[in-house]
Amino acid sequence: MKTPLFNYQVALVDTFNIPSLLATVQSLPHIIKTRIQYQQQLQNKAVSIQGWLLLKLHLEALNLDADDYLNKIQFNAFGKPMFEQNKSNIYFNIAHAFQKVVFASTNTQPIGVDIELVSNIDETLIKTYFTNNEIDYVDAAEHRASAFFMLWTKKEALIKCLGLGLSALDLGDLEVINNQITLQHRHYHFYNIDVGNEYIGHVCVQMV
Repeated sequence: MKTPLFNYQVALVDTFNIPSLLATVQSLPHIIKTRIQYQQQLQNKAVSIQGWLLLKLHLEALNLDADDYLNKIQFNAFGKPMFEQNKSNIYFNIAHAFQKVVFASTNTQPIGVDIELVSNIDETLIKTYFTNNEIDYVDAAEHRASAFFMLWTKKEALIKCLGLGLSALDLGDLEVINNQITLQHRHYHFYNIDVGNEYIGHVCVQMV
C-alpha cells in the first residue's frame, strides 16, 4: 500500500508457504542468508525470507538491479539493515510477528516498522518501558491488550527508525500516546497501518 510518505506491504506466511520460501533462500546474498540461518525455527526463517523478498520486489518495481543492491546491504551495531551509504536514498525496514511480515520503505527519511499479534501482555514491559501516563492509558482502556500493543508497536518502530536497540534508549521516559515525538531536535511521526485482524502495526518516520 502507498501513502504520501511511505509504502508498505504485508504478507502472510502459512505452513503451506514454508517449503517454497526456504527453497528461495539461495537467491539471496550471503550476508542475508547468514542472518536467516540465525533463526532456529522454520517459521521464523520463512517470515525472514519473505521480508527480504518483499524488499527485492520493491527494488525491481523501481527498475533497479535488486541483486546488486542486496549484495551491498549493511547492518549497523544494533542489526538494522541499510544500503551502503544509503544508495539512492532508499530507506526501508522489515518486521514480523508469527505468520505476518511487513515491509516499509521511503525515499526521503529514515523509517522503522513494527507488527505484533495482540496477545497476553508481558507486565514487566509495562513496568520497565512505559511512562506513568501510558500505564494509566492502558489500564483505562476497554481492551487493555490492544491499548498496550498500540503503544508498544510505536516504541518498537521508533527504536528501529533510530537504528537502536531497547537498551540504547530509556523508553520509560518517552511517551508515545500521541502520534508524534521530538528527540534531539528531530521530529518523528507515527502511523498506524492495516496489518489485518488480530495484529497491530505502526510505522515511524523521521520528518524532514
